[in-house]
Amino acid sequence: MMSFEDLNTITKKSADTFSFSQQERAEILSSVGESLSDVLDVSVTPDKEVKRKIETLAKKEISLSLHCSTLAEYAKVARIPRGLRCTLLPFFNKEDKQFMDKWYAILNRCSLDLMIHTIQGLQSNIKSTQQELVTATTELKSRITSENFNKFNIELQASLADFRADLVQKKLHKYRRDTLDYESDRVYTWAAERKRTRTQERWRRGLRTPMTSASTRDQRPSSSTASSGNSRSGKAFLATSTPQSDQEDNRRGRINNEEVLQREEREGTRSTGKTQRAASMDTTAQTPVTRRKHKQ
Repeated sequence: MMSFEDLNTITKKSADTFSFSQQERAEILSSVGESLSDVLDVSVTPDKEVKRKIETLAKKEISLSLHCSTLAEYAKVARIPRGLRCTLLPFFNKEDKQFMDKWYAILNRCSLDLMIHTIQGLQSNIKSTQQELVTATTELKSRITSENFNKFNIELQASLADFRADLVQKKLHKYRRDTLDYESDRVYTWAAERKRTRTQERWRRGLRTPMTSASTRDQRPSSSTASSGNSRSGKAFLATSTPQSDQEDNRRGRINNEEVLQREEREGTRSTGKTQRAASMDTTAQTPVTRRKHKQ
């Protein structure tokens, strides 16, 4: 085993470095003729910035509140959403149901504790977001008239109502999905089942995965099929297993087709040779009998 010193003798090349001096940095920065304030959109007034901030904070408050309340619903019935399920698996005893049931129970306890901890964190974030929202709203009221504020607030509440309704539907959809996981006993197996289902769907649509393509290429016609007749059976097999749209598989199909033809020719040669040897053996066996008949 070579040492570090020995390995260092392999090459003298190393990482090149470069650095600007403080004076060079100052000169480059001073050469920038346009400042950030010059390129900002001048149409964005302070009032619009505050309105955007209020809308962002309001949507954030809705998202946090719905997330917190949804997690609470999960925790009340001791069910865990997919995103918080621990997916650790043991290296052994995976087929032992009793062992795996206890394993999953330990993971469940961990996930449930994490859910409660997340709810606590969300509650503090909701409070701070609400305080920021009150501050921004107060600032906007001091900048614009009551009439303009009321108009903005009406438009904002309509937008927030749509945002909340859409988010609630997504939460309910996921809650139903996760509930069905428990009903179908696939709490920790849903990912593998979904992957298997998608693979089967791609196969039915003709979109083969690398794994299925490799398994198809490894298939060969049986010896009985190859020796039972002409090469048409081999061609039909390759035609059904090779998509026309895949040029690479078509090339492999032609190569495999040639292999089938060569194999059938070898089978035919072997069978012909066996027939000739059998015929010669029969002739040899009959010769002494013929001679004995002549002698008689």
